[in-house]
Amino acid sequence: MLAALLMILLAVIAVDAAARWALDPGRAASGSRALAAVGAIALVAATVWALNDYRIFRTVLRPAYTENEVVTALKAAGDRAGPFVGLPIYGQTYPWNAASTYLASQTGRRVLNAYNQSSTSWLNARAAALAPLNQGQVDAAALQALRETGTHQVVVINESHVYCCGRDWHAVVDDLVRSGQFRLVVDDTPFALLELRS
Repeated sequence: MLAALLMILLAVIAVDAAARWALDPGRAASGSRALAAVGAIALVAATVWALNDYRIFRTVLRPAYTENEVVTALKAAGDRAGPFVGLPIYGQTYPWNAASTYLASQTGRRVLNAYNQSSTSWLNARAAALAPLNQGQVDAAALQALRETGTHQVVVINESHVYCCGRDWHAVVDDLVRSGQFRLVVDDTPFALLELRS
């Protein structure tokens, strides 16, 4: 994190120095207008490049789903049921994990893929092991990761950034159930709650 901030600071300093050089009044008066124009274009390109790090993803505000059957079922099971995992699951700094974090906050439950957890290699390894579930594929590594963490519940979330057109997320639900490893507990859009068969 510190290295990224340092790189941004150095980029801003470099852009500032380039701006001073390109926009120097003495340079424009000496007849090198073409060089100043190229410098100005480079300055704009460098600014856009530096600002790219501050890009904000389009977000979808979710209303409180207090009446949703999946939310009700997760609340009723309580923390004694262990953590749940929300799909899609990515590394801890991906914004698409925010929907799982939001659902956990509404239900008072722990979630394996909370958004913006501290950066550790084992969290990324666990997310990578669980990633095939995003496409409805169940493999030994994903099952092992779920069992090692005491996770028996999976919530598939209709996340528009990942699942297209409001249909693809339900194909994931269908594939997970068809695998024979999960059973569908509750299906109430935009969530579907599945449980791992023992």
